[in-house]
Amino acid sequence: KPCPLDRWGEDAGHAVTDPGMSPPRTKTPWGWYEVLATGQEWQVKILYVQPGHRTSLQKHAHRSEWWYLLDGGGLYTVGTQTLLPGDVSWVHIYSGREHRLTGSPPDGLTVLELQLAHSAGGLSEADILRIADDYDRK
Repeated sequence: KPCPLDRWGEDAGHAVTDPGMSPPRTKTPWGWYEVLATGQEWQVKILYVQPGHRTSLQKHAHRSEWWYLLDGGGLYTVGTQTLLPGDVSWVHIYSGREHRLTGSPPDGLTVLELQLAHSAGGLSEADILRIADDYDRK
């Protein structure tokens, strides 16, 4: 699935980055993610969750995250709440709070994710504590 930011750039009349210059896409069992920008204590990603798939139910010890809907549909699970992405603009996931994304047919779910590290290692994929995972990852 193409990144919706590419389409946004065309629609808005902005220059679109040459596809050969796109950020590397990391494939996952649930879809993919791209790291758009990284600073010392922050990182911005695009996450795409395929229809019928979901990320692990997880939490982080060293970072907070914010999600913003870019395209498609699905569910945000944060703590004990399940939200429809179209019902909220931004979702803030505090450090230590369980969360997961679910993609719905037909297009899946594409979100912008902003990560803010609270300590060293907060931006690392190693700062994922999986509580439940459909793909048996630890």
